[in-house]
Amino acid sequence: MTWDDLLERKSAFIGGDAEVHVGGNVIRGRIREITQTGRVVSLFVSWAAKFDPSCPTRWRKEAWPIEIAFGEFSTDHFDPELLENGGVTFVHKGGKRFADLLHPKGDDNLDPALVEGL
Repeated sequence: MTWDDLLERKSAFIGGDAEVHVGGNVIRGRIREITQTGRVVSLFVSWAAKFDPSCPTRWRKEAWPIEIAFGEFSTDHFDPELLENGGVTFVHKGGKRFADLLHPKGDDNLDPALVEGL
């Protein structure tokens, strides 16, 4: 999959979820916009939630500033990789796979009703 492929299919991801793993935490956000500026692809979310490992069904609203990009990927350093479920993960051009995922709209999206404080 190329960046052009991802950007052509971005309507499949608007309304879906972006998921990042940061310092042992899982954070998901509802994708509201995907943009490209030069060689940087940015993901913007309308809200974000952090998984609470003390309760496997609990997510809490994360104070993520939605005017800041949820994820920024330099097309010089990362390649998107299509997953079997239609999702996308990212691979560093040095070969390292990241746990950052895009879930298409309608596929394994986090139900906002399960997010405390949203």
